[in-house]
Amino acid sequence: MSSRSDPDTAQDAAAFAARLQDDHARRRQGRQILRTAAWKAAHPRGRVVLFGPAVFENPYQTLLYSAFGGRVVPASPQRAPLYRRLGLADVYHLHWDEFHLAPEPGPGSDGARPDYCAPLAAFRARGGRLVWTVHNAEAHSGMTPERAALFEAGRAFLGREADLIHVHSAQARELICERYGADPARVALLPHPAYTGWYSAPAPGANVPAARFLAFGAFRENKGLDLILEGARRAAQQTDLGGLHIAGRGAERATEIAPGISAEGVALQLSPGFVPDTAIAGLFSAAEFCVFGFSSILTSGSLMLALTFGTVPIVPDLPAMRAVLPAPFRPLFFAPGDAADLARVMAAAAAMPGEQRAALRAEALGLAQTLHPRTVSARLEAAIAAL
Repeated sequence: MSSRSDPDTAQDAAAFAARLQDDHARRRQGRQILRTAAWKAAHPRGRVVLFGPAVFENPYQTLLYSAFGGRVVPASPQRAPLYRRLGLADVYHLHWDEFHLAPEPGPGSDGARPDYCAPLAAFRARGGRLVWTVHNAEAHSGMTPERAALFEAGRAFLGREADLIHVHSAQARELICERYGADPARVALLPHPAYTGWYSAPAPGANVPAARFLAFGAFRENKGLDLILEGARRAAQQTDLGGLHIAGRGAERATEIAPGISAEGVALQLSPGFVPDTAIAGLFSAAEFCVFGFSSILTSGSLMLALTFGTVPIVPDLPAMRAVLPAPFRPLFFAPGDAADLARVMAAAAAMPGEQRAALRAEALGLAQTLHPRTVSARLEAAIAAL
């Protein structure tokens, strides 16, 4: 099957966006194995890629497969051998391996590996190919020692057995090769795609809270909510910040971390909890800068959201950030974990002339275009086709 990514024949932006929505909706339907069998009967030479876990609340997977010319089907690892036995699937693509941490069952197992290992090994034994995307250095949330051991055992299996390991940064490639012994020849470095085509611009006059600075995401331990608040507090002592909007899971902790911050000159707005897709465009379009407080990171979907909407990122000076953001953004880097340096950057951003802000916005939008999902997807499809 031919790719859908050729820029000379690609449909216009509206058609691309509509196709994304259609693909997303189709993959949410039931009876996938019957639908796949019917498709395979009509396209006997077409490639079927299974993927899991399917996370439909996040459009990342829909964007990542947007240029694939075959069929992409959500399936658990446990279903992969059946698809292979029936001749329906060629590739299994595993995402977010920390979501698959039940001990391996069965009388022949000591429970030391996750239960995805055996079915994926069986899938490969029948000639299937295994692809693994590395999203995180560690699991997102704290683990018991037992689950941490399963996580490490699963990654050792994937580092050894995956035919293609997809990483978003050189730092991730180094980690996987050094920690899990993966062969560098099997590692493909392809950037996280921008979210172009998924979100519509907010309607004119939409009631969107206006704040110069946005902090967005799920504020876990490594996301630095306390750092962002302290940086904003110190910056407000130097200049008028123009407001800080914190949105996402964990945002409610802001009033616990910095209970008196509003009295210190920071106009704080909070949107705690899950942020629905319908609110994303409004949040980012209303802000001029997006502040990130990572202590460590391999890749950031929130950074890609900021670039997609032209919201200029303020980030810690980490290798993964340098790999994505070119020279025009470097004045907005700050020393990781340093609230005083973050305050310096935020104060400078707040005082930045309009022409300079507009130029940085254009840089962000241009960078997002180079990370168009269709481009990244075509490169991934080519890497899989070469297996």
